[in-house]
Amino acid sequence: MFILLFAVAPLVHAQDAKLDRGKYLVENVGLCGDCHTPMLPTGQPDGSHVLRGAALGFQPIHPIPKWNAAAPDITPQGALWKKWGEIGLLKFLQTAQDPHGHPADPPMPAYKFNVQDAEAILVYLKALR
Repeated sequence: MFILLFAVAPLVHAQDAKLDRGKYLVENVGLCGDCHTPMLPTGQPDGSHVLRGAALGFQPIHPIPKWNAAAPDITPQGALWKKWGEIGLLKFLQTAQDPHGHPADPPMPAYKFNVQDAEAILVYLKALR
């Protein structure tokens, strides 16, 4: 039993590191919560609805084709995850294109993460409940 713990520990550590990397990328690089998390009346993010979709607090001065006034829920419980699946989301994070090869509608930036970072982001998103 003692040997089993040592065999499993590196796997657990690697998964924790991937989760931490994904959280860092979502919160500090992509700044995903700025659009995908609703804000409280105080202007602070609603911690009970992290990345569950939100109306955008900004709009263009002039009309922009296909502009979305809301950001979708990007957690596994959301419609986007169910529609695209993990493979579709992984492709989107790497190519900035949906599973059909179309770019995201504005104002979504065209992020292009490497495979490891895209996988880390998915690990983090899957951890959100």
